[in-house]
Amino acid sequence: MNLRNLFSVRGKLLVMLLVTGAAQAAPQAIPTADSAPQLDQNLQVLKEEAVNIKAELQSTEQTLLYPDATRVIIYFSVPVSGLLVQSITVSVDDGRPFQYKYINAEAIALQRRGIQPLVKLNAGAGTHRIRADIVAQFADAQASTPPLADHLEATFTKARAAANIELSLARRSVVSRPELELHEWVADK
Repeated sequence: MNLRNLFSVRGKLLVMLLVTGAAQAAPQAIPTADSAPQLDQNLQVLKEEAVNIKAELQSTEQTLLYPDATRVIIYFSVPVSGLLVQSITVSVDDGRPFQYKYINAEAIALQRRGIQPLVKLNAGAGTHRIRADIVAQFADAQASTPPLADHLEATFTKARAAANIELSLARRSVVSRPELELHEWVADK
């Protein structure tokens, strides 16, 4: 069964559940003020069931689209206080580049030691090349100061399990210039 058929069958099941639940919840007589709380409770239960089914469908979709054996997630962090990222571009194995442009609120949230999932993709086991370009500016920089730009070319090794890669715009020392670094997250065994 392909993915489209799976979602079509699950979608029909969702509709059947909602219709069946509504039919069971529907009163035989005309609703009165006394039955309103029960109708409201039944409606809330149906809404919760619909939300749960949607979450399950989304989880199933992600599992089918990005199985553990091929899944790679690339994260981005900026552990440098006051450094506001303007944009980042990432590509893996000369694939289509992914670009993200930050608005000020996002850049502020990220520089406060946040971490952002940037890209989710599929890749086979083996060594892969990643390229990243970043443009950032310190919050207190003069308007005439050119933005900080950095480029990273590196490799990472994808095993048979899911891979988590972090790109970090960090400093090696207090006085050094921020540079992009790559870190492979390895699960403890």
